[in-house]
Amino acid sequence: MTALLRVKAARRLGACLVLLCALAAWPAWAQPGDAPMAPQDPAYKGLFTAPQPQGELKLELHVDPRATNQVMVVGFGVPFPPGYVRDPGLIYLKDSGGKEMPLAVKVLAAWPHPVPGSGSLRAVLIQFQDYIATTMPRTYTLGWGRARQESERHGWSARQGWLPYKGPEYPPGQVMEPPVYVTLPKEWLERCLLKGPMLPAGHRLALGFYDHALKTAFATAVNDLDPRVAPKYRINAAGEAEPWLYDRAMSFFVTYLRQGGLEPLVQGHRATQYYASKIQPDGRFALLEQSREADPKYGYQECLLTDYWLTGDEHLLEASRRVLRLLDAWDPHYTAQRSFWTERHLGLTLLNATAAYEFTENPKLLERARELLEAALRMQADPPAGAPDDGCMVHTARQHGEHEEGWICSVWMSSLVVDAMLRYYVVTADPRVPAFIERLADFVVKTGTYRLRPHANEPNDLTFPYYLVSSQTRAHTPTDPWSDRQHALDTALILAAADYFSQSAGRSRPEYRRLLKELLATARWNFDKHYRPDAPAKEGSPAFPLDPPRKFGWWFRSTASLDWFMSRP
Repeated sequence: MTALLRVKAARRLGACLVLLCALAAWPAWAQPGDAPMAPQDPAYKGLFTAPQPQGELKLELHVDPRATNQVMVVGFGVPFPPGYVRDPGLIYLKDSGGKEMPLAVKVLAAWPHPVPGSGSLRAVLIQFQDYIATTMPRTYTLGWGRARQESERHGWSARQGWLPYKGPEYPPGQVMEPPVYVTLPKEWLERCLLKGPMLPAGHRLALGFYDHALKTAFATAVNDLDPRVAPKYRINAAGEAEPWLYDRAMSFFVTYLRQGGLEPLVQGHRATQYYASKIQPDGRFALLEQSREADPKYGYQECLLTDYWLTGDEHLLEASRRVLRLLDAWDPHYTAQRSFWTERHLGLTLLNATAAYEFTENPKLLERARELLEAALRMQADPPAGAPDDGCMVHTARQHGEHEEGWICSVWMSSLVVDAMLRYYVVTADPRVPAFIERLADFVVKTGTYRLRPHANEPNDLTFPYYLVSSQTRAHTPTDPWSDRQHALDTALILAAADYFSQSAGRSRPEYRRLLKELLATARWNFDKHYRPDAPAKEGSPAFPLDPPRKFGWWFRSTASLDWFMSRP
């Protein structure tokens, strides 16, 4: 037996022993095909806030001028953290004068097992009738934990009274929106796990640069530009597919979840509605060239799910079913003979399946998500013959679309897999997720980054993630700090999550925090280079350019939990 075959056999034997140990540790009630769960694990329990059986929060109502001087049905979705309320009859609303309003309450979702507080309400649709006299914002109070005194005899369609969007961003007839938008406090939203655990903006001063970049990049993404900016810099989201990559709409919702306010909520809703209108019956995104094969990179459930929980719009259920057809458009199972494979496809498809399960509560979708997860686990635990055992999802450079030979992994695309796994972990408590992320972080620490002074005028070296690298082919991967710097922020997610899991398990891994700190320093340097407030006057370009526009999604959609992970345990 050759040395390579002996190593391969030993590796497979070790994998089998690990699997047998995991099976022995499964709870007695686990059935064949069930994934292991560890709901009592400190890392998992730490994701959730302690239940509050009674409380109130302030809501802001923002009225469209077309809805004034008439009685309107006001409807809005409210997400709840797990364990807060189980009975919709225990939800009430008081107007600005303290008077309780007659309500119709529809349950949109419940928290699934094994989440602590499973079965409690995850999202509800609140509806009431009110005379809208002016466009002045008004503050109402939503409460839970005591019996509602006033109820409507029936509810309405979630789109009752909705108005057509009239503006420059989308063509007429493509987007409908509520006559009254209702904003929730960001301190409430961060508890509800709409996009994983989160802290509101400003909580961690060391990440102030992140929130400044998010705010200024958001303005560019929605064309809220200085009038001196030339038209060529405007983002054409209505006519081009590129701005939608990495889920443009969900990136706007993430801005709302972190920073609060009306504009990110409005932009997230409008973008979701337009995206839904462009999903064809077979799941294809209509802005792509129709000659292309179905592309799972443009199949998004997160934005549809989030907009549904915030509006109750039933039309999004049908859009979700169309997007689901993309789940079969890409086979996650890796072989060295495949012509194409990337971590990006795996991560976005896993995210699609997981969010679709949360949307529909269909157990078959959870099985599909588990299948996708296990494809990643196999690639990490049992790489192909001749490939390095680096702890990443190793594949060939040619399968990644490169012309070079050799085994590689994409560091920043691996962060898309981690983002999807973290969502899957919230609803499953699968202990294989933390183990995978920690081993992937070991790869990033050992192999996935390099130090370089990007310019002679810079005072210090900075840390950059390799785009494509393995322990075998590092020398074949050209270092390009002007490109690699764009992915320091999203790569940091891997280290932040791994540090959280290792610390929760009582394992101190200072190398995680060291590299995390270095990557965030690179991200800050990169954002400082991007932000040029004098650019509109001098060059007619945005103060914070987004070239390409999809950059907004890869920077911010998956990284909104960074400071939460850094603050724990």
